[in-house]
Amino acid sequence: EMKQMHQRTLEQLAVIRSRVEAVLTQTYELHEYPIPRLFVVLPQDPSRWDISSPLSNKFQLYFLCECGEHTKSTNNKSELSHDIHFAKHEGYEILRPSKFFQEYGPYVLTMLKMLKFGVSVAGVVVPAIPHLVRSDAIDQATAGLKHLLDNIEPGMDHVIDWMDKVSEDEGEAVDEFAEQMKKKEALEGADLRKLDTFLKDKDGDKVLGNLYRTVTDDGHVKWVCIDHYRTNYQENSAKEFLRVLDDVGGSFNENVGRVEVTLWSRVLAEQFYSALGKARSVYELDIDLHWACTSSDLELLEGALKTSR
Repeated sequence: EMKQMHQRTLEQLAVIRSRVEAVLTQTYELHEYPIPRLFVVLPQDPSRWDISSPLSNKFQLYFLCECGEHTKSTNNKSELSHDIHFAKHEGYEILRPSKFFQEYGPYVLTMLKMLKFGVSVAGVVVPAIPHLVRSDAIDQATAGLKHLLDNIEPGMDHVIDWMDKVSEDEGEAVDEFAEQMKKKEALEGADLRKLDTFLKDKDGDKVLGNLYRTVTDDGHVKWVCIDHYRTNYQENSAKEFLRVLDDVGGSFNENVGRVEVTLWSRVLAEQFYSALGKARSVYELDIDLHWACTSSDLELLEGALKTSR
């Protein structure tokens, strides 16, 4: 009997893993990806969960930072964890829960099980539940995130148990809610575009969840928190600077932050200045402007130097 239970557990985890992988490896065109795609839903107050009428409970949607292998810096100097975590945001109350779960129920169930069972696939690592809310976020945050940390596990259990029961009951009495629930797990671009219509108290023009859109080297769009965005941005800016420097025939000693370059035209100079303005690791510059310069050319150089500080 114990062996059979163990086997069933392994089979269930294999199913969860395949579903999570389907969600995480789904790619979108840039225009199809207007808001973050990784999110979970938890009851606002798990201690007052109404088991007899689950949809009468109030629910909160939380976005996740899509960090992982793609946000790791190759220089390995950063101590920043790249395990998936809740965004630094208190979340959004869900309007029309019944309709919401008809639309997004299977997806929410998959994501909750990913976090609960620590399913790590497709370059995404899921930490233990207490580490899903980062300590620095708690330090900076309002009561909302502190409340979340204390209630993640019971909240997950309530929603998972309820939604699993809906799935099990489908064969007995399939109502509209159960029928809709089994339709899809991965989200399409259209699903993402209408997600914010279910969220109360959106942040005006701000991006949902205080997340930032990035594009990986292989062209996949990811939404990450400010810390992972900055880490990635700095490295990408450095790569862009080195590429431009190579194009114009310059050299860069990264150990001391020294650039040597001869620029032969105003066009090349503008290209170099643009990249220099985004670089943050140039401390010495040996530059030769090899054309008939004017005062406006020198002013452009001065502006680039000020920007790069």
